[in-house]
Amino acid sequence: MDWRDKADYDRWNKEFWDTPTEWPRDLLGMVFLARAVREVGWRQFGDKWDASLSPYSDRREDRELFKGAAETLATALAEGKVSYVLRGLSGGAYSKPLPAEQWIRDDLTAYFDSCRMDGRIVGRTLSDLWIFVSRQSLDSFLASLALDVTPSRLPTQDDINALMRAVLKNWQDHGKKNDWRVGREHFHTIADWKWPGVSTTATRKAFEDFQPTEWGKPGKFNSLPLEKIAEKVGISAQNKV
Repeated sequence: MDWRDKADYDRWNKEFWDTPTEWPRDLLGMVFLARAVREVGWRQFGDKWDASLSPYSDRREDRELFKGAAETLATALAEGKVSYVLRGLSGGAYSKPLPAEQWIRDDLTAYFDSCRMDGRIVGRTLSDLWIFVSRQSLDSFLASLALDVTPSRLPTQDDINALMRAVLKNWQDHGKKNDWRVGREHFHTIADWKWPGVSTTATRKAFEDFQPTEWGKPGKFNSLPLEKIAEKVGISAQNKV
């Protein structure tokens, strides 16, 4: 990004972090960097972590907490414990796994401002590309972190399945209107509001196991604010169950 005005840069990045439903999708065993750092934060800090934390949080202590999670993940990337690839902003194939050395830098958290990297530094022709990490390597790294989460905050697959059934029942209770239908990424966002850093693998499994046939058909859906759908199943976007 060639930003000439830092105010515009910060404004765009804050909006980016405030709208996770607009983030690129996790596909083919890859996890978008912004979602990955949330999983690290939840695993590392437990009840201190909140899904709304970002480099642009209003409170200094919240920004510091986010920085701690980002530095943990960036260090793992620099050490090669977590692998990463790049992808075009509008889609396309992932790159091959890229050199860990790119994460060896004084400011470990710089790439987390917008979760983008200049592809030209790793031989790509495009300057602005999304950063994704490997789900397999991320899960292995998460398992190695000291757990700072109380057992009551760890959702089981049954917990996540129950949430998916609640979302499905809400759609049925509203006459199966498309306004109340959600996509896989939307369901993950709702689950993340309830359990910050919840595994995308677990939410994807629940969604795919329980989604009705009608949800597999093309068409416009989820025209309502996602927060309204979440509230109907007892979840606040501010992470208050």
